[in-house]
Order: sequence, then structure tokens, then C-alpha cells
Amino acid sequence: MALILHGKSTCCFCNQVLNDDADYRGFPHFVGNSNDELFKYSDNAFHIDCLNAAPIGAKLIRYADEFIRFIAPGNRKCVVTGELITKQEDHIMIGYLTSDEASALHQFNFTHIHRNNLAKWQDQSKLLSLLLSLRDSENWQNHYPQQYLSMLIQSITL
Repeated sequence: MALILHGKSTCCFCNQVLNDDADYRGFPHFVGNSNDELFKYSDNAFHIDCLNAAPIGAKLIRYADEFIRFIAPGNRKCVVTGELITKQEDHIMIGYLTSDEASALHQFNFTHIHRNNLAKWQDQSKLLSLLLSLRDSENWQNHYPQQYLSMLIQSITL
């Protein structure tokens, strides 16, 4: 979640200080691709009025809220079986990939898979192919030092 220092941090849209004069909200760092349109807003804070007025505001709220729901332990249900994944070592978590609804990757945003069900997952090879293509293109620029995309590819490779 964005670190907000009341009276010191500024709104990402208007650059005014966040204080008691107006309601504000912070977002988690949920976008790992620095080429993504939402990247610069991830892990930032905004006045609610600025956020609501911004052309990209509704999209930002939608994906940040989906991410917050997605990471909650009670929502970590395997896409194959629908069963709750309770052990971290059994869990493959696919976070935010893109907000582009026309992209074939969009359907895989916020997906949980139990490692034991990876071979049963009918979309495994499709996602792997899409991720390999993305890695080899200029469309993904890793923001995370641990190379999120490469780690995700490795985790879903049979």
C-alpha cells in the first residue's frame, strides 16, 4: 500500500498535499510492468475527487480493488477445482497482467492455481505461450528486481 505521510504526501494527479481538507486514498503496488498504463499510479495516493475526475480513475479503482480482493487469503481458490489454497508452497498466484481487455492475457489477471492441478489446467499451455511471447516482445518492462514475468513463466512451466 502506498505510504502516505499526512500533511506531506501529495496527490498523484494534482500534486497538492494530502490532509484533512479533502478525502484521499492510497493504492497498493500491483502493476509490475512499467510499460502498463496504470504503472505510474500503482503505489500512489490521490484525492478522492481527483481520482473520480480523472479519465483513468475508474479503471485504476477497478484494478486496485480487484487486486486487494485477490490477495485476501479467503479468495485464494484454485481455478481448476475451486478449492481454497491454504499453503503458500502449493500456491501459484498470477496477479495483474494487463488492463487491456482486448489482450488475450486479460482473462488470466488475478488467477490462483494449486501446483498439483497445473497439469490439469486446460489453459496452462495458452498462458505459457502468451507469457513467452510477452517476454520476447518490447511490451513488458520488469519493474520488480526479481523479474516477475520470468518467475511466473517458470512457475507455470510443466
